[in-house]
Amino acid sequence: MNRVREIREAKGITLKELARRVNIMPFWLQRIEQYQWDRSPYGLDFDLKLAEALGVDVTDIFPAYAWPKREPETPPKPDTRTPEEIDETLRILNERRQAGVVGEREIYDAMDEVEEWCPGVLAGPGARPHLLARRERKRQP
Repeated sequence: MNRVREIREAKGITLKELARRVNIMPFWLQRIEQYQWDRSPYGLDFDLKLAEALGVDVTDIFPAYAWPKREPETPPKPDTRTPEEIDETLRILNERRQAGVVGEREIYDAMDEVEEWCPGVLAGPGARPHLLARRERKRQP
């Protein structure tokens, strides 16, 4: 639902005056007020021009343009493992892989985790794009 009429009347602007400011026939502006669309049928450019003519933000007139409400993001918990513990984990995983107990997929997952905690540690700074590309491929179904 829009608030064009409410804001226009509060500012003391006539329908004809507002129509002249936004370069539209008063009849079409009256339609926007009457039908209570959540956006005008004339598009975002017109809606921005209308908001500017009324001296308000476009989201004050048409709430549909407002950003959706999101829950605040909680920062990820920092890794509290020491570099020695990370090295030990990688060593054990490597031994298990060589013994055939664990597959390459688990090794790559562990390497991705380490790369997230401390970028560039495993393969140097040049390998970062490769690791990110691999992670993207892994996310795709």
